[in-house]
This record gives sequence, structure tokens and C-alpha cells, in this order.
Amino acid sequence: MRSNPASLLRATITRATFLSIFPYPPALFSLEYALFQLWKAWGIQPTTVMGNDVGEYVAACVAGVFSLEDALKLVVKSQVDEFEQIAKEVTYSQPRIPVVSHLNGEIPTPEYWSEQVRKPVNAASVDILAQQGYEIFVEIGSYRLSKNQKVSLPSLHPEKEDWEQLLESLGTLYVHGAKVDWLAFDRDYSRQRLQLPTYPWQRKRHWFGANRNGHEKVESVSPNKSLNNADFKQLVKQLEMTAELSQAELNLLPRLLELLEKQHQQTETQEETNITLQQLSLKSLTAEDIQAWLVNQIAQELGVKPDEINVRLPFDSYGLDSVLAIAIASTGKQFLGLDMSPLLLVHYPTIESLSQHLAKEVEASESETFEI
Repeated sequence: MRSNPASLLRATITRATFLSIFPYPPALFSLEYALFQLWKAWGIQPTTVMGNDVGEYVAACVAGVFSLEDALKLVVKSQVDEFEQIAKEVTYSQPRIPVVSHLNGEIPTPEYWSEQVRKPVNAASVDILAQQGYEIFVEIGSYRLSKNQKVSLPSLHPEKEDWEQLLESLGTLYVHGAKVDWLAFDRDYSRQRLQLPTYPWQRKRHWFGANRNGHEKVESVSPNKSLNNADFKQLVKQLEMTAELSQAELNLLPRLLELLEKQHQQTETQEETNITLQQLSLKSLTAEDIQAWLVNQIAQELGVKPDEINVRLPFDSYGLDSVLAIAIASTGKQFLGLDMSPLLLVHYPTIESLSQHLAKEVEASESETFEI
């Protein structure tokens, strides 16, 4: 066993085996003392202590009436004459915790303990405590308290596993407002931090936003390629077969096609213009420009506002994964005209450092390929 008295219950030896191997009074005292220290280690501090027979020695010891060594001396001696001699040699102190005694007299005196050996145990003190307003009782031995108490919590029970009963009583104490030191409760168990794989929430809205006039805003869709006359006739034929459009609606299809074609051409023209303007202004980009672009890109990917992005925080604090890295590298090629590797986000782990690096690369050459 380890030296920590609270570890007595954590040893593989069972309670019955322990009590059968060692002399009964010392073994019972050791078990109950260890139980008290275990409760104390978990932050459970009694307002009053009491005990029956050997338990009274435990109560007096934990209250500070005498030391653990002196308590064991008193418990080992069974002969009255030897006991009285030992009792006179013990150093007594006033209890730091109120102790409910079974006899009249001062408990921190040899006379009290000599009298305690001679007289039978009086078990009425538990009910006396209940009458004085005590509502929660924790038994540090086996389950044998009176049933009259409002909350009676044994540390051990003959029909339950030790840990099962201990944890059940601890949980009941917590529910009734006891302050449990959970760090101390978990202290004897080794823990280690694990680096879990991160994956950002794809915070993309898929709801139609309302315009000022209250109507739903629908994003425009441009065809990937122009529809020729044959394609259009085939489309009309398919729609007629569905029987979901009226003749008036079918008559509108030519006009709708014309508008879609016009919008598609305008979009292509705008994209070509943007590319031309980008190429013209590429060399004039500064680190601040690139940083602003990166902030907008990451904010868009994460579904947050740009002002919520801290350029000095590492990318992994935003849940950076390979998908986000590839997306930024891909859009970076379109914006900067550079072949960016996703690994750049590892070598330059913040928006600020990556922006400064990219600005230098743009200044050196607008067509250089990055290989990491």
C-alpha cells in the first residue's frame, strides 16, 4: 500500500480480508481514519464529529484531542491496567472540531478515556445531534446509523462495492450543497491533453435574404454556355412534357432566354475587365492590401465578419484545415497571379506574416511559382 492513508480504499485488498488479517481494533481504527482523510481530501469538512467504541478514538484523533501515534497506542491496549497507564502518558489538547462524547467529563483527559473503556457504549448521541438540528450525517464506517436522520450517508455498505457507495454518498453531498474539491478528487488519475483534429464549421447561410420591398432576394444564375436554337427547342419540349407550365408561361421562355444570354455576356465582360485591372495593379499591391484580402477571404470561409478576424492569431485558432488552406491558395492564385502552395499557411502561420511574405514575392515577380 502507498503511504497516503486515503489510498487504503484504493488498494486491491478487500475490506473483509483487511479486517481478518490484522487485529480488529487497530484495523478498524486504520480503516475509519483513512476514510476520514479521504473525505477531507475531497473537501468534505465536518462541523461536528462523534464515534462509537473504536470510532470515538477516530473522532477524537481527527478533532485534534491526541495525535495519531497516541491514538494507536490507546487502541492496541486491551487490558484496563495497561490502558490507564498509557492514557496518562498521552498528550491531550482541546478539540479543534466539536466532539460529541458518550460520557460526562472532559474528553481531553486520561480519566475520560479510562472511564470509556470500563462502560458500555451509549449509541443515543446520533439522535441527540438530529434533535439539535443536524441534517446530514456521513458515516465513515459501515452502514449502521439510525434511520431517523434526514440524510444518512455511509462510506461503506456490506451489499455494495466500496467505490460505488463512496461515489453515491459523495454525489448526494454535492446535491445537498456540499463544496467538493473536484481537482483533489481527480488528482490520483493521470490525464494528458490530446490534439484533436480540427475542422471549422462551414458557416454559410443558405437562406434567401429579403430586399427592401419585402420580396425574397434570389441570386442570379448564369448559364455555363450559351444555348443554341436546338438546345432551346429541346428545353421547351421537355418543359411542355412536364405539364407544369401554362401556355402563357411557355410563351415567355424566348424572352427569358434572351435576358439570360445578355446577363451572361455582361458577366463575362465584367470578369475580363476585372482580370485586366488586376494585372495592371498587381505590382502596386502592398502588404496591407494583401492582408485585407486575406481577412475577407477567411471571414467569408468561416461565415464571420472581417472585423472579428485577428491578423496576429495563428490560422489554427480559426479551425484551419486542409480544405480552408486549399481554398485560400486557390483564390490567391486568381487574386495575385501566383501559384501558391497550401503549405504556405503552415510556414507563415498568421495573416500578418503571410501577407508580408506574399507582398515580397509579388514585388520580386508576378509569375513566380512557390514550391515548399
